[in-house]
Amino acid sequence: MTGKVYFDVGGTRFTTTWDTLQKIPGSKLDKLYERHEKQTKSSGKVEYFFDRNPAVFGCVLDYHRTGDLHLPDNVCASQIRQELEFWDISPYDVSSCCWKILYGEDGLSKTLKILDKEIPVFSTGKKFIQKTEGLSSWIRDLMEYPSSSMLAKVYAVFYLTMVVFSVICDALIRSQDYNTPQQNVSISGSSSANHLMPSLSNIPCAGLVIEILTNIVFTVDVAVRFAVSLSKINFLKSLINIMDMLALIGFWVLVFTAIFSPFITPGSEINALMVGNILMTLRFVRLYRLAKVNRGLMLVLLALDNSKTTILLLFAIMIINSCIFGGIIYCLEDINFTNVFRAFYWAIITMTTVGYGDIYPSSVAGRVIACVCAMTGLFLIAMPIGIISKNYTYLYTRLNHREHHCEEKRKCKKSIKFNTLTNGDISSLS
Repeated sequence: MTGKVYFDVGGTRFTTTWDTLQKIPGSKLDKLYERHEKQTKSSGKVEYFFDRNPAVFGCVLDYHRTGDLHLPDNVCASQIRQELEFWDISPYDVSSCCWKILYGEDGLSKTLKILDKEIPVFSTGKKFIQKTEGLSSWIRDLMEYPSSSMLAKVYAVFYLTMVVFSVICDALIRSQDYNTPQQNVSISGSSSANHLMPSLSNIPCAGLVIEILTNIVFTVDVAVRFAVSLSKINFLKSLINIMDMLALIGFWVLVFTAIFSPFITPGSEINALMVGNILMTLRFVRLYRLAKVNRGLMLVLLALDNSKTTILLLFAIMIINSCIFGGIIYCLEDINFTNVFRAFYWAIITMTTVGYGDIYPSSVAGRVIACVCAMTGLFLIAMPIGIISKNYTYLYTRLNHREHHCEEKRKCKKSIKFNTLTNGDISSLS
């Protein structure tokens, strides 16, 4: 059938032929031709009306004409998918030049979900206590999201104060003023005492009180947050939570070592003190809880998380290149590079442009390899920095857009409420 057929789509008129509609088998327009063929043999004027988006329909019609599916850049990607589904057109038929239009919203939706999860919006953030669905939800908002209520901000300040006290106390305890070699001789049994492994019995009274109180607060905080978390598995997968729990384990190891020291052999006590103090060094990771208060720091952490694939790829390439350049320099030099592992170490230090100078090539060929190794490191380090910066800028832009939208939404609600009170029956509200 070669007759004309007319379409009125969303108020826009389109004209084509029946032969054009048959070029894409299985589409809604092809099925429309089959239905018309069965119902009537008339070749007169035929017109259909669809209350759909005319911009996308024009692209669908062009797809039937040319066989290439291009998309409009002024229509939302989700609406384009809905329209293609309505017209029985597969999104996989979209031309490669329009993939950005079709899949551009996927990254935005994912970003908004991340922002809503990590930096949620609370409309009642100025209230002292926010009304939530239940006690566990209220406690979770209180401990995880300082912007949820005034009480949550107070708790965040209290927690960070405890972290600062803990860090300062740890620095003072590990200083030589409080830990002389003579204090640890009785524990280690030798004159080569390690001041980095103090026992709780060697800590001054004030420092010991601060140490115990702060760690009790941290223990309760971790236990409560784990109890009210929506997903216990995701809580345990968090790197910051893992380090926080390891630091707590280290402290309680020291506590039990001090309590049961009369019943512990000297060798076991040394090992327990070493393990406990090494684990307690992870307490400094708690400073990253500042990200809950500072949105800029949170965006930096989110940008790093979104760039983890690139960062892992950088590490892999650095290791591969360090093996290549280390192997070459090991073959060319025989003075400073006594073994291949020292050569690998030199390659990593050179590619990261640190250059300690403790190991260096002396031959001409070795220096040429060192120059190539250093320049290669510059190129490798520069690549992920741009990607991380782009991710941070994208997150920062979307966060500003969301906050602006929420602010306009709040203003609109206040305006509607004010107009209702001024124009409505005020006596009925009293």
